[in-house]
Amino acid sequence: MRMRMRTTIKRSNFSLIVSTIVSILLAAATFLSVPRAASQATSWKQIPIPTLPAFHPPQPKRIELSNGMVIVTEKMPHVRSVSVGIWLATGSRAETSGRNGIAHFIEHMLFKGTRKRTAEQIAQSVDSVGGMLDAFTGKEMTCFNAKVLDEHLPVAVDVLCDLVLHPRFDAEDIAKEKQVVLEEIKMEEDNPEYLIHELFTQNFWRGHPLGMPILGNPETVSQFSKGAVTECFEEWYAPNRVVIT
Repeated sequence: MRMRMRTTIKRSNFSLIVSTIVSILLAAATFLSVPRAASQATSWKQIPIPTLPAFHPPQPKRIELSNGMVIVTEKMPHVRSVSVGIWLATGSRAETSGRNGIAHFIEHMLFKGTRKRTAEQIAQSVDSVGGMLDAFTGKEMTCFNAKVLDEHLPVAVDVLCDLVLHPRFDAEDIAKEKQVVLEEIKMEEDNPEYLIHELFTQNFWRGHPLGMPILGNPETVSQFSKGAVTECFEEWYAPNRVVIT
């Protein structure tokens, strides 16, 4: 009895599978026998490909003023933000061994206050419009930059110009900032990647300003005075060394 039931079940399953396959084949044959429209029979190679508009990369514009300052602009109409930077052709390469690190130190001091803004007001001026304000010092350049919405470009330009034209260089701020930079040097010396890079650079450029660390060293930074900072600032922050982008 059990064997007969199993055989009946297997046969019914087999019949169901066969009937399903036959139905699929009949449906396919019917579909293929129906004539297709001319547009459907067209080869894919004959289908027209839409022509994309030509891409024209933005062309930077360069203007050199009579005082030697260079202004480079690039218009990007599809974005609403503006990036503006003041680049100075000075860095640790311009330093003497006795003033190693002073270019980086001046960059720090410019954020400590100007004739019309305190350090807090400098930060608030850009933060209040949702912008970003930053700076960095390299071997051969120093850069102060800001990014804001296009409608706030006057604010960014005003703050950046105030930084590089009217720094206060207060003696008390200089004393405090020397301690900040000394701590920064200690932190970097605890970074193996930074330390290896500095050792390699010092040995590769032995006896040359490019071999000196951008941050300076504790001996030189400790000796920075208002007179030294002001002297280097007035020499390096000149129009013929500036590129505004």
